[in-house]
Amino acid sequence: MLHLPATHIEEFAQLNRTLTHLSERVAADYALLKEFTENAAHETRTPLAIMQAKLKQLLQLPDLPAPAGPLMGDLYAAVRRLARLHQGLTLLSKIENQQFAVAQPVHLAALLREKLSQLEEFIQQKELQLDVQLSAEPVLSLHPALADSLLSNLLHNAIRHNQPGGLLRVQLSATELAIINAGPALAAQQEPAQFFERFRKQNAASESPGLGLSIVQSIAAFYDFAVEYTYAPDPARHTLRVRFAPPANRP
Repeated sequence: MLHLPATHIEEFAQLNRTLTHLSERVAADYALLKEFTENAAHETRTPLAIMQAKLKQLLQLPDLPAPAGPLMGDLYAAVRRLARLHQGLTLLSKIENQQFAVAQPVHLAALLREKLSQLEEFIQQKELQLDVQLSAEPVLSLHPALADSLLSNLLHNAIRHNQPGGLLRVQLSATELAIINAGPALAAQQEPAQFFERFRKQNAASESPGLGLSIVQSIAAFYDFAVEYTYAPDPARHTLRVRFAPPANRP
């Protein structure tokens, strides 16, 4: 809220009262919106989890009628997508509401190795050519949940949009992280900046909610990191780069 200096000029005093009242209204509206978002996220999390669990149990029934199988499978997939969408939007809301103020030292190289280990099955399923280049082991002051989400979304994006047998290169230096992957060439009408928009997907049929790169950009903005996407043709290479060095130290 505004705290304006007192004045003996009536016109300025009236303006001060108006501005103070407006700032109080804005603060109150923000508090209500924040409370609503938190309540909605809390109240919908449990029903979604119950729906997933019950549908999974139904799919495992031995006497499930054959015609019902595909329908139940589609419904289960839709609920899973809704749960991912709920998780992504909740995270974005928390970032925008500055709810990740507490930070601690995060060893980025160790976290990268951990995430790559967790995704090993997906990497092998696509027979990707993994190339990990860790020339430094920077320690950054981050909220652990945001650090985890940043790396997860970058790696998931590079795996999901890669081609079978394609390149997946992870480069970490003292000043930046780059994730490079093979994949289909960009369509002529596609602008790189559009990929950071919410619900933007390269493949409309994808089960992804289209929030991954938006989350990456929000986390980067929260910590004043620079994030950029570049594309190089022949062979097609897609690069997502996060620069976490202060601007004065960037090359």
